[in-house]
Amino acid sequence: MFFDLAAASSAIDTTAKHLISPNLHIIMVHFPLGVFVLGLILEVLGLVLWRRSTARIAAKWMILLGGLLAVPAALSGIDAYEDVRDHTKHAIKTEEGATIQVAGLSETQWEPMHRHILWTSIGAGLAALGVTIYLGMSDLWRRRTYAPILLILLAAAFMMSYGAHWGGEGIYLQGVSVQMKYSAAKGFEWWVPARSTHILVAGLAMAVSLGALGASLRSVAVQRVVIKDDQADEELATLVNNPQTTFQTPPPAPRRVTDDMSMARTLNADATIPPARVPAGRFWLLATLLFLIALGLGVWYQISLKSTEFDLSHPTAKAIFTEMQRVATVSDKVSDNRIGVHIVLGIALVLFPLLLAVVVRFMSRARVVVGVLCFLMVLLIASAIWIGVLLSVRGAEGPIYKFPAAESASQTT
Repeated sequence: MFFDLAAASSAIDTTAKHLISPNLHIIMVHFPLGVFVLGLILEVLGLVLWRRSTARIAAKWMILLGGLLAVPAALSGIDAYEDVRDHTKHAIKTEEGATIQVAGLSETQWEPMHRHILWTSIGAGLAALGVTIYLGMSDLWRRRTYAPILLILLAAAFMMSYGAHWGGEGIYLQGVSVQMKYSAAKGFEWWVPARSTHILVAGLAMAVSLGALGASLRSVAVQRVVIKDDQADEELATLVNNPQTTFQTPPPAPRRVTDDMSMARTLNADATIPPARVPAGRFWLLATLLFLIALGLGVWYQISLKSTEFDLSHPTAKAIFTEMQRVATVSDKVSDNRIGVHIVLGIALVLFPLLLAVVVRFMSRARVVVGVLCFLMVLLIASAIWIGVLLSVRGAEGPIYKFPAAESASQTT
C-alpha cells in the first residue's frame, strides 16, 4: 500500500489563523539563541585574540540585549505551550481495541517538551538575572565579578541551546505544534492576536524594566563613588589648610601627566569630571508605556472571551469598566481570584515604573528609597509571571499560591 501524499495534504487545513501562525514564540527565540550566544562567542574570543578591540563593545551590547530579550521569549513560550496543548491530538487505544483521537500531548510528546521548558526556562532566568546584576554594578565590582558572571552567562547559553534542541525534537520527531487550530481569525484579531500580543508586550515591558532596574542600581553606584570622592577631597583640603596639621612624611611629588583632566586643571584648579549620567528614568517611562499597552491588550482579550455577551462593535468605557469589574470580583476569596489578582498586578506594574522614573530622576542620591522600590518592582514582576502562568495552564479558577495536580501528561508544568 502506497502512502497517498495528495490525500493527506488535502486533509490538513493549511489556512493561516493569524498574520503570524501558529504563535510568536518562534520569532522571539532567535534573540536569546542568536544575539546572546553570538555576543558570548565574541566576548570569549576577545579575551584570547583581541582584548582592546571594539568588537568587545559590540559583544557586551549583544549579551545585554539578548539576555533581557530572553524574558519575552520565555513568556511567549507560555502562550505557545497553551496553543500546542489546546489543538494537538494523539491516538490511543480503548479497552475494546479501537483507536481514537484525543486532545492533548501524549506521554511521548510531552517528554521532549518537558525538557525544552525546563532547560530553556532556567537558562533564560540566569541570562536575564546575570546581565541585570552586571549592568547595575560599579566599575570596580564589574572587574571583580567579571569571571563568575561570564561563567553564569555561558551556562545560561548552554541551557537555552540544549533546551532548544529538545524543542526541535518535539516538533520534528513527535509532531508537536504542526497542526493549525480552530477557524481563521477575523478583523483586528487576525492582525494582532490579543492573547499572544498581550503576553509578548508584557514580556518586553518586563525586559525593559530589568534594564531600567540595572541602570537605576548603576546610577546609585556611580553616585556613591562620587560622594566618596567629594568627601575625600574635603577631608584632604581640611588637613592641608589646617596650620596645626603636621605630616610625618612629605606629600608625594605630583606626577607628570598630560591627560585631559590635568590640562583642564592648569586653567581651573577646581575642575572636576561629572559622573556619567545614566538615563534610567527614560527606561522606566518606556516600561510604563509598554505595561499600559499590555494592560489594554489584556482587557481586549478578556472582553473578547465574552463576545457573545459583550458588544465588541460599539464598546464604551463604562461597559468595559463594568465588565472588568465583574471579572475581577467573580470570586469572593482573594486566594482563589486569579484574574482579579492579575488585573491588580497589571495596574500596579503601570504605576510603579512611573514612580521609579520620578524617584530615579530627582532622588537618585536616596539609595535606600531607590533600592526598596526596585526590590518591590522585582516582586511585582515575579508575581505577575506566576499568576500569568497559572491562568494560562490551569485556568481562572483555583488557588493563586500553588499548581493543582495535573490530570494528564499534557497538563504537567
